[in-house]
Amino acid sequence: MRKKVKVTKKLAAAGLAAILACQVMGCGTGEKPTKDVSDEKVSEVKSQDTSKKEVLKVAGFFSSILETSGCSETEGTAPMEEMFRGFEEQNNCEVEIVVIAHDGWADYLTKLQTMMVSGNGPDLYQNPHEGGRMANSLGLCAPLDDYISEHPEEWDEFVKVTPDSLENAREVDGKIYGLPCFYQTTYMWLNTDRLKKAGLEVPDIDWTWDEFEHYLEVLSKPDENGNKQYAWAIPDYYFVYNQWLYSFGTGYLDDDYKEVTFDSDASIELMKFCADAVKNGIAPTPDKNYDYLQQLVDGHVAMTNAGRWMINYCNSNEFTDVAVVRVPQKYSDRQEYAIGDFEVCSSTSKYDLAAACCFYTTGKDWVEKYSNDTANIPSRTDVTLTDPTTDKGYINQDIFDTLPDGSYPMQNPTSFTEISNIFDRAFSSVMAGEISPEDGCKQAAEEMRAAVKANPD
Repeated sequence: MRKKVKVTKKLAAAGLAAILACQVMGCGTGEKPTKDVSDEKVSEVKSQDTSKKEVLKVAGFFSSILETSGCSETEGTAPMEEMFRGFEEQNNCEVEIVVIAHDGWADYLTKLQTMMVSGNGPDLYQNPHEGGRMANSLGLCAPLDDYISEHPEEWDEFVKVTPDSLENAREVDGKIYGLPCFYQTTYMWLNTDRLKKAGLEVPDIDWTWDEFEHYLEVLSKPDENGNKQYAWAIPDYYFVYNQWLYSFGTGYLDDDYKEVTFDSDASIELMKFCADAVKNGIAPTPDKNYDYLQQLVDGHVAMTNAGRWMINYCNSNEFTDVAVVRVPQKYSDRQEYAIGDFEVCSSTSKYDLAAACCFYTTGKDWVEKYSNDTANIPSRTDVTLTDPTTDKGYINQDIFDTLPDGSYPMQNPTSFTEISNIFDRAFSSVMAGEISPEDGCKQAAEEMRAAVKANPD
């Protein structure tokens, strides 16, 4: 049985009250998109002439999904199209998968906005946790409240099987915009062959910071032939670095997203820790072209940070010398999580059909297949994960199944795009030795403050 996900951020009382009122009174708490919104209900769509099927465009961060699903170039979007086959049959429509070429979530959301402005936007899109507030500020998404009020049975089903997800429904200003269909978090992945050769045991799941530093020292020593070895590959992107900030008791911003804390003593200490790891030969210089996952598989590094998505990477490489533990905690025991959902595009003329598809992605069959194919943690409590570690020798496989107790949402300020890009530039400059950790954090913090001022939460 999967453990319940315990989180600290609750659904606002006003939002929940509004939804419950809708179930009883049939009222709408949100506003439908104003641009050519169809008043046809899904039930009406089902009865339409099959020769005139409505096309629903679904956009997402699908390139990585296709890759982790082992999809070949000739298969194209077939795996994702198959995910929505049941919805097509139920609603007599066609789902068209729109793949947005991207260079990270920030770039994805920027391109999505451009598509909408040009009149080529999708009807439904996959939204990242870190871009949730940003999507609202840009007016990219439409609330689900009207659909929920008219289809209380679907809401009741969602609440029944996803009690933890109810707390994580993306609510802004008393309106519901997204329903979680999966979770993600970050782990430390260890090459057990490297550990064995160094005379080290697999540490406990919740290992200490002192233990982590000891492993860094031992695993960075030359091998028996005197060849250079690295202990740790440092991922250089927003999501994973957020967990290290949490470990040091800080963040990009404070919890209210009002004050920038990237230049706090703890943030500077973390940046210096990473820079020293590179300077002292413990870690290779992080680079966007550096495939840190492959480096772990090949044994060039002994440890790195990644989410559950690493499972498929290991499987596709037939890599079995692997163990997984939590990210070690320096000053705080806070562990991050992120949710994934699909949201109705504000420019769609097919609101009801798109909203129905949002709920479809929270159904058991969809969540189960999506979670297993893409190595995500399911949002539903009645979903069974295919054990990816059977007969493969993976160690500590149980932590794949759920989020740690007390997990806290990763930071998702309205200024996410700017904050993410500022971090990327600062981190790259510091790791390359172009600027000191202290100056890098302070300069980045000033840029972040300007971004927060321009896009307040």
